[in-house]
This record gives sequence, C-alpha cells and structure tokens, in this order.
Amino acid sequence: MTDLQEIKRNMYFGFTISVLAVLGLAYYTVSSLHSFEYSIQTNFKNMQNTINYNLTSIKDNLNSQVGDFNKSMLLFQANVFNTLSDVEDTLRTELKNESHNIKTNFTSQISLVEKVIDTSKKESQEKIEELSSAIQKVESTYAEKFNNLKAELSSFNISSLDVTTPDFSDVIINAMPSVVSVTSAKGQASGVFISNTEIITNYHAISGAPTITILTNKGKSYMATLESYNETLDLALLGVQSPDSFSGLKLASLSNVKLGSKVIAIGNPYGFGFSVTEGIISGLDRIGPNGLPIYIQTDVPVNPGNSGGPIININGEIIGITTFKVSNSEGLGFAIGSNYIKEFLSSK
Repeated sequence: MTDLQEIKRNMYFGFTISVLAVLGLAYYTVSSLHSFEYSIQTNFKNMQNTINYNLTSIKDNLNSQVGDFNKSMLLFQANVFNTLSDVEDTLRTELKNESHNIKTNFTSQISLVEKVIDTSKKESQEKIEELSSAIQKVESTYAEKFNNLKAELSSFNISSLDVTTPDFSDVIINAMPSVVSVTSAKGQASGVFISNTEIITNYHAISGAPTITILTNKGKSYMATLESYNETLDLALLGVQSPDSFSGLKLASLSNVKLGSKVIAIGNPYGFGFSVTEGIISGLDRIGPNGLPIYIQTDVPVNPGNSGGPIININGEIIGITTFKVSNSEGLGFAIGSNYIKEFLSSK
C-alpha cells in the first residue's frame, strides 16, 4: 500500500514538473514573441524615421537647388537684358553715325553732280552757240548754191529718167545648171540640186519606180537612187554618184519672202526641157491636200512636168518646190516652202 502511494506521489510530482516545464516553455515562447514583436516595431520605426529623414534631406536639397537655379536664371536674365541693352545702344550709335556719314557723302555727291551739270550746261551752251554760228555761216555760204540747185530741180523732168526693173537673166544663167529633168516609170518631173550629189523633187513623181534617171540642161543622163522621202510632205531626196561636178542652189528663209515678190519657176512642162516662167508670190501659209499650212501660192504657170522643180527668188535662192496646182485654173500654183524642205533634210 505504501508503495502504491509512493508511486502516485512520484507520478503527481512528475506531472507537476512537466506542467511547470510546459508552462515555463510557453511563458518563454510568449515572452520571446513579445520581444521579437517589439524588436520588429522598433526596427520599423527606426527605418521609417530614417526614410522620413532622408526624404526631408532630399526635399531640402531640391529646394536649395531650385532656389540656386532661380537665382542663376535671374542673374542670367539680368545679364542678357544688360547685354541686349548694350548691343541696342551700340547699334543705335553705329546706325546714327552711318546715317550721318551717308547723308554727308550723299550731300557731297549731289553737290559734285550739280557742279558737273552746271559745267556741262555751260559747255553745251557754248557748243550750241558755236554750232549756231557755224550753221549761220554755212547757210550764208551755201544759200546761193541751194537756191540754184532748187531751181534746177524744179525745171528737171523726172519722166526723162530711164528706170528699169532688174530681170532674172543672170539668175537663170546661174540656176539652170542645177535644175534637172527626172524620169521614171511614173512619168516625167523636175528636180534641183541642193548639193554636189543630192537632188530634191516630189515623191509622187518617183514613188515605187524601180529606176530613176536625171537629165541635165547639158543633155547628160545619170542614174539616181532614192535616199529618203516624206510622203506627207511629198518630198524625195535623190542621190547621184558621178565623176562630174554639180552645184547646188541655196535654200532661202521664208522670213524674207513677201507678198508680191517676183519669182521664177524652172522645170520641164510637157517635156519642153528647162522652161522658165515668171510670176509673183500670191499667198503664204496656204493649206494643201495634206491639211498642212506649209505652201506658197504663186501665179507662175504650173503644168505637168513642173512638179519637183524650184521656185527661185531674185537672189537665185530656192523659196519652194513646185508641188501641185488647182485643176482647170490659171495662176493657182502651189509650192512647199523652203523652211519645211530644210526640216525634211535635217530629219533624214
């Protein structure tokens, strides 16, 4: 019995010790947690205080820098204003001085010009007086001769003057060797040398012909070849290879051609070799069958065989190539102008 009570006391004692140990551990744990919480709160407050302090320092520093910047800007503005004022004063002074100098120089130059003008006026007046005196002397010296000449002119019969109009005889003599008769299967036409080896004629006169023959005013025949053509303009350029020498006629400028100017046509109408007919320019810039205003109208007689022959002015220059006439009419012949012949030759 005694042992059993001893065991119970021991168990109770052990249990009590265990409970006390657990309570002590719990107390220690709670105490430690309170200490940890207090430490965390203390550290957080310290950190917050540090951050607030740093923020305050940064803010103060920024405010200080802003204040310094504002002071610098105010100082810069003051310097700029002072500099601009100085520049403005300097420019105003320089402009005033320059204006004064210009005014002074201008006044001086005006005075000089006025002096020159006065001098020139005096010299001109003196020269005028000298010329007037000389004129009076000439008039007095030649008055009698002038009256005598006037009397002779009054009695002169102007109808006795022998006034003749220049003819084309010399022009024809020089131009005739350059004009040729053109023969092909299409028929007979005319042509004219424009260089040592090239002839201008109408395209319709040789179109499609297998062979082309030219005949000079000296009666010599040569074979010709078609080098280029323009069907719209009805122009053809023939080439002649021969040991003989030929001379070409010059193409005139239409700017010198006037209505009423005398011209001649050289050609082979109806096979009558190298006939010459004369007429005048009746119109310019006439519209032809192709719808182009490129033709010269003349009253020179144009007959079959004249096509391709030259229309020549008093200077022996070609102003056109005979192309067509109005059927059943007289004095309505048309030739393509020399300017358009030049364009054709330049585009070959």
